[in-house]
Formats: sequence, C-alpha cells, structure tokens
Amino acid sequence: MQKRRGFTLIELLVVIAIIAILAAILFPVFAQARAQARKTSCLSNVKQMGLGMLMYTQDYDEVYPLDLSKVPPPKGDYFLITVASWQNEVQPYVKNWGIFICPDSQDRNADPFNYFDPFISYGMPPLSGIRGVAQWGDTYYSRGAQVYWQGIGGELLDVNQSPGGVNGTIVGGTPSSAIAAIAAPASMTMVTDSSWPDWFAYASDLDPNNYFFSCESPVYVPSYGSRQVGPLARHLGGRNFCGQLSNSTIGQICVTFCDGHTKAFRLDSYFSTKMSTSLGAPVYQYLWPTESL
Repeated sequence: MQKRRGFTLIELLVVIAIIAILAAILFPVFAQARAQARKTSCLSNVKQMGLGMLMYTQDYDEVYPLDLSKVPPPKGDYFLITVASWQNEVQPYVKNWGIFICPDSQDRNADPFNYFDPFISYGMPPLSGIRGVAQWGDTYYSRGAQVYWQGIGGELLDVNQSPGGVNGTIVGGTPSSAIAAIAAPASMTMVTDSSWPDWFAYASDLDPNNYFFSCESPVYVPSYGSRQVGPLARHLGGRNFCGQLSNSTIGQICVTFCDGHTKAFRLDSYFSTKMSTSLGAPVYQYLWPTESL
C-alpha cells in the first residue's frame, strides 16, 4: 500500500502566515472601498437635495428656502412654538427623508417626527443678517487668521404674540438670498456635510462682531447631549464632529454648489481663501456669494 504524507507543522504555519498577511493587506482595502461607497452615497444625497432646493426656488420667486423659521403652533397653543428647517421646506420636492441621513453619520434614524437625525447630517450656510452683521468672520478654519464668509439661508424666528398683533404671524427676520444675488453659482456653497441645519454660527465673547463656526463651543441638544456643530469632513477617515484642524488633510466633505453640481473636498481645500476685491480682506472662496473670485 502507498503511504500518504500529511502536512508538516511548519507547512501549516507557513500557510496560516500567508493567509494572515493577505488578510492584513486586503481588509484595509475592503474598508476603504466601503468608505468610498458611503461617500459616493453621500454625494448622491447632497446632489438630490440641491436639485430639490433648485426646484423649490422655481416655485418661490427664485429665492432659496429659509434655514430655520418658526411656524404657528397647533390648536392655538402658543406655548408650543415649533420650528421648521430647510429640510422641511425641501421635503415635498424630494419626498424621501432617507436622503437627509448621511451614511457615515452616527445618527441614522430617518424618522423626522421622533428624532432630530434627518436635520443634523447636512446644512445650508446662513446669512449674517440673522445676527445683524455685514458678514461672518472666522479664525477657526483659517488657523488664527481673520477670514470672512457669507451664506445664503435666512431665518424668520420671531412670532408675533403681542396683544395688538395676530398671534402666530411670523414677523421680522432675514429673508434668504435670491438666485440672482449669487455672483458665481458654480463656486458658492448651497448645501454640505454638517451637524446642524444652519451651521449655528455664534458670537465670540471677546469680540461680539466676530462670528465663528460653532466648533469650539459644544451645544446641548436634548436626547443628543452636547454636540459640536459646523461643517464636517466625515468621509474617508474624517470625523462626525468638527475640530480636526490638526488632521485637516484627513477626511472629505461633500458639497453641492448653487449651480447644482456636487464635489467632495478635503477639509483644508474646502476652506481655502481668496482676496475679496470689494471687502479688501481674505474670504473663503466657496463661501462668498457677492462676487466672483
């Protein structure tokens, strides 16, 4: 009879070592491929949102939707003031709450009635008029240098409850920009990855005329805890919160511009600066709607 020869221990160990090496090489590749697929899905989301916003503007005198607005409360109960965001206004045109959820977001529940999740994946840059200043100022993403920026979304947050007024009537506030006011639609941000509908800019304690992206000051949201809010580079190694300037080359942010085209940027590339002719000061080139740069 012919004697069968089995594998030796050394041969088995060599095979196991080869498999382990291949796994170590391939698993990161697979993870990167999955991350790239999620980024592509996010790009599709912001593209559809952008198209929905452009359809909205055609029905509303070519004016962009409001970032935030108070709406009359139900049943005449004026203690229950409710708030609508641009996602609510664009929803009839997209008819899908799922696209407002970034696949790389930590908040993935598409139920808009019981969760804030559909409202904290993407944001529209706000107009500085909502805080009564000519333009926003920022030193965070510019690493200490003063850089100015401007948005397109207005806010109507006052509800008239005076005895002489009509309860529930929205008064005051700042209207959103019109399409005609955007000098270079192909380079002005319309919607992008963020963790708040309007990026929630806030005033510096040291300089009340200087407004920052709210990355240095966490905001408390019931059921969500303290959250840093602002533009996010959450894709391909990025994070679900801002404040990653030490690693600004890591991660990408998905952006749809006012002309409807979509692009993914590295965070430091997105916050690149140009010199404004009209202002005579540095501005963020993708956040300056009043002139071509």
